[in-house]
Amino acid sequence: MGVISTLERIRRKFLWGEMENNKKINWVTWEKVIEHKEAGGLGLGSLRALNLSLIAKWWWRLRVNQGKLWSQVIQGIHKIKAKEESCLANRSSTGVWKNIASIDTELRKVDVPMEVAFPNLYALEKKKRCTVEDRVKATGFERNWKTTPNINDLTAICSSLGQFRPTTDEDKWRCVLTGDGRYHVDIVRHLIDWPKKSRTSCQN
Repeated sequence: MGVISTLERIRRKFLWGEMENNKKINWVTWEKVIEHKEAGGLGLGSLRALNLSLIAKWWWRLRVNQGKLWSQVIQGIHKIKAKEESCLANRSSTGVWKNIASIDTELRKVDVPMEVAFPNLYALEKKKRCTVEDRVKATGFERNWKTTPNINDLTAICSSLGQFRPTTDEDKWRCVLTGDGRYHVDIVRHLIDWPKKSRTSCQN
């Protein structure tokens, strides 16, 4: 964060044409400069969002390229296969891979898990580790709750699932930011900077 702060300061000086001993008036706040164009900003975006989206790209590549040599080396070093799905590094790990492994904390701010989006239904669920496929069948929504849920919660989750239909295809990671299933740095960057402008998500 210290490096990013320094680089942002350099960007600000360059934009305003400031020199070492030549201070100039900043006619617009920096927040306005990096703000989305639809909100009246210049749409420059923050370096923090760019950094996070580039880190997330490696997190994504590890998920979709597990057969690659580099991926197998990483998995072996950090014993990833022996850990929970969401754990990509040891608590004692440091450096670049620690940052990559912890990127899901930032992604969750724009891609909310079902258990967080629907806490009431999650509390009622008997099988906490169930998948969407376990509950959404061809015949409709299969319930397995302790008691009858609130109708508003039920309506909300049905609306969220939309036209989801389980298939017999092999499970694979798919990024649904643009509908083509691939990861795009620029879109994730926009999601982090302007979550209200880009309501999309990544899912398994």
